[in-house]
Amino acid sequence: MFGAELYYASSIVLQRDKWADLMEILGLCVDADLRRTRSARARGVMTGVAWSDRRSVRYIPTVAEVTEAPYGLAVTVDGAPGQSRDVWQRYCGRLSSTLRVREVAVAEPKPGTFELQLRVRDPLGAPNALSSVPRSRGWELPLGVDEQGRWVAESCRNLSGVVVGGLPGSGTNNWLTFALASLAERDDIQWLLIDGKRGYDLDGLAPRAYRYIGGDAAGKLETVRDALRDVQMLMHERLRKARELYGRANLWSAGPSRLHPVVVVVIDECQLYLDPRSFPSKESKAVGAEIDAIVRDLVMRGRSAGILVILSTQRPTANSIPTSTRDNCALRVCFSVRTRESAVAVLGEFSTDSATSPVGAPIGVGVSSLEGFEVRFRSPFVPDNAVAEHIRATAGLTANPLDLLRGAFMDLTVGAEIQPASTSQTEPQNSDTRRPWAGT
Repeated sequence: MFGAELYYASSIVLQRDKWADLMEILGLCVDADLRRTRSARARGVMTGVAWSDRRSVRYIPTVAEVTEAPYGLAVTVDGAPGQSRDVWQRYCGRLSSTLRVREVAVAEPKPGTFELQLRVRDPLGAPNALSSVPRSRGWELPLGVDEQGRWVAESCRNLSGVVVGGLPGSGTNNWLTFALASLAERDDIQWLLIDGKRGYDLDGLAPRAYRYIGGDAAGKLETVRDALRDVQMLMHERLRKARELYGRANLWSAGPSRLHPVVVVVIDECQLYLDPRSFPSKESKAVGAEIDAIVRDLVMRGRSAGILVILSTQRPTANSIPTSTRDNCALRVCFSVRTRESAVAVLGEFSTDSATSPVGAPIGVGVSSLEGFEVRFRSPFVPDNAVAEHIRATAGLTANPLDLLRGAFMDLTVGAEIQPASTSQTEPQNSDTRRPWAGT
């Protein structure tokens, strides 16, 4: 029914007696010495049976449901009283050996109910190729396929910062290109792309960006600084005039629009602009310090103004991604790295014993962390020509958010000028609104 690799395991979990025997052998049953109820003691007296005041009970976990999953079998178990996920976690190795499967993992979908994941296949083991760019659902950044074989994504709504890191060739740029391309069909989002490697890695996304800084231009610190200054000015004006522009203090509460889009600032190889060791001269250090200060300001205050900064690096260290900036970036994505220190530079503190550790991960496999919840996933591969075709089809949606802001301010000014004029035609002017007009 479930294939040869699961024949032995299924023969146990589907047969009540065999499953009960397994629970006994592994020690997952719970024995209890319970006090008899008053009615039970009364029945004993009436029937002349000399019952003791206590009785021994053995609780055996039972299988509630068995379903096929991309990784093998999902076995839902009603646990015995007092059992927790930690208890079952300690028995995963013995369950794996006894059931003859590669791995057993445990989840607790609701208190007292446990899902045993009998894994004989790894959904992350094989590359996942797509022929086209999938459309993002809402404000989600698609990740790929998780360890349960499910399509997963992380929300970028109401965020101000994303950190992405991993070794060269680990899948960092592939995922970043794929994730951004999935948002390209939205008319309420605009991009500033800064391609720090100067190798045109983000060139495929350029037609959809209101400004693309790549090649030699990306090596000019003043050019990068000025582009970021423009975004900082946009943020300041939105924060200052938020209620007049879109009626709310937070752009996300009002809802991004074509006139007031979310502005995504992508800085690829951010260490070239944020790491003080990258600057050979005193002048370049001064400009680099300005860039660092602007980026920190955008990440700290940009959320309610609809500014999202994505910092990407293939050399993740505490210098390439300053800790103070990283800690304000709620979403973090890390592909394969060599050391724990590199993983910490992207994800923050975590245990190398964790099953979701990115240290030594295969190509294309990454770990995302949002508000302390980690997900291990494999990013899909989308051919360059498919991305290019998708971006060309959406290039007409590109607009400079600074021009849009100027247009919005002009509308406010015109509206303010028209309002008094229309008022003067309908009622006499009177600066004191507390008294009736003298001419009445």
